[in-house]
Amino acid sequence: MQTTFRSQYRLFFTLIFVGFAVVISAQDTLTIDQCLTLALENNKQILAAAKNVEAASLTAKSTRGNFFPNVTASALGGYSTADGTIDIAGGNLPVLAVDPSTGLPTPNGSFAYFPGLGLDYQIGAIVTAGIDIEQPIYMGGKIVAANKLAQIGQQAAQAQQRLTEAQIVVSVEQAYANAIKAREMCAVAAKFCQLLDTLHNNVQSAVAHGMRHRNDLMKVEVRQAEAQLKQQQAENARRLATMNLCYIVGLPLEQKLELADDLEASSVAVDQPNVDARPERELLDFQVAAAEQKLRLTRSDALPHVGLLGSLRYTHGAELNGETLFNDPTASVLLNVNVPIFNFGKRSNSTRAAKIEAEKVAIERNNRTEQMQLELNMAMNNLAEAQLETALTIKQLAQAEENLRLSGLQLKHGKETISEHLEAQTLMQQAHAQNVEAKYKLRLATTAYRKAAGLIK
Repeated sequence: MQTTFRSQYRLFFTLIFVGFAVVISAQDTLTIDQCLTLALENNKQILAAAKNVEAASLTAKSTRGNFFPNVTASALGGYSTADGTIDIAGGNLPVLAVDPSTGLPTPNGSFAYFPGLGLDYQIGAIVTAGIDIEQPIYMGGKIVAANKLAQIGQQAAQAQQRLTEAQIVVSVEQAYANAIKAREMCAVAAKFCQLLDTLHNNVQSAVAHGMRHRNDLMKVEVRQAEAQLKQQQAENARRLATMNLCYIVGLPLEQKLELADDLEASSVAVDQPNVDARPERELLDFQVAAAEQKLRLTRSDALPHVGLLGSLRYTHGAELNGETLFNDPTASVLLNVNVPIFNFGKRSNSTRAAKIEAEKVAIERNNRTEQMQLELNMAMNNLAEAQLETALTIKQLAQAEENLRLSGLQLKHGKETISEHLEAQTLMQQAHAQNVEAKYKLRLATTAYRKAAGLIK
């Protein structure tokens, strides 16, 4: 029944995913949230991390069982052909009496008749079965430490899963930003080509009417060829960026996609951040806690162990003078106390080694925490610089557009050459590209800051 439930469960989510894929295929439009959902569902690292969490949870449950009695049942059967007779001869036996002077038994001169004894035995079939119960009472703290260590392992697996998810989110956001940037660069290249086409038509008409030299037309045509090359390069970059995004989110590489978002980065508050919320920081804490529990496990080997063993058994078999010798249940209770005394330094050296290992893990945690804090400060600086650079490119773009407008007026009235106007168009195209690049850097810097500050959930 459990297998049937799991099959229905998998079929349900498979149908949901197929339906979602059909919708994507129909609309060919993806938001960043949809990309994240697809990536988290399809990524094999996420699936492996989930399996680690499940295994760690089962291990923790298994370790908790050490607190409770261990009940086992056993049975043993055997057969032997051994048999025989034991005869004890009869006769007169001296009667003993206590001598008052010595207090020892001594013959008093009388005799008693002993008729003798004959014992017939046969082993035959012997069967024994029983139930044993083992209950640890005190194991030097080993059971408690092992249970805490298993719980730490479960929490560490969950933190590792969050870290893996955060890394996938970063990779998806970077791939999505790359695809948007490539799309925007294609738009910039296409707009530049349109401007050159318009200019080419105007200059060609002016040359036909004798108002311009053919050299001016050739200058425009050369610039057109350069613009077409850049447009092709931008289109190739867009196609590769889209394929990379499809690969990361688990879609076919040739899937045609339209991205719903733009390069505008979401605002994020920068207010005395720290690295405590990062899953890497949690993993470091768990490593230190695990090392401490391992030290306690090692120390427990040098402490007394106390356990209780109860047994209920039934044995049947063996005959003596035609009667079954064993045919009754028996119960027994044993208390086992084990006190370590001396083993030539094995336990003490193991304890010292575990203590040194715990100290080393603590030092590594402090060192890695400082590195993460430095990484966070660098991410803050990069974010601030990207914000300023984006604001600067917006102003540069406005100035370049105004410069192109004035250049067009000057060209129309014959106060500017074709080369000067082409330069103005190039500067505007560069300003557009720089603006797209700055917004792209700002989006990546925002993502990097969110990861460094532990804000990716």
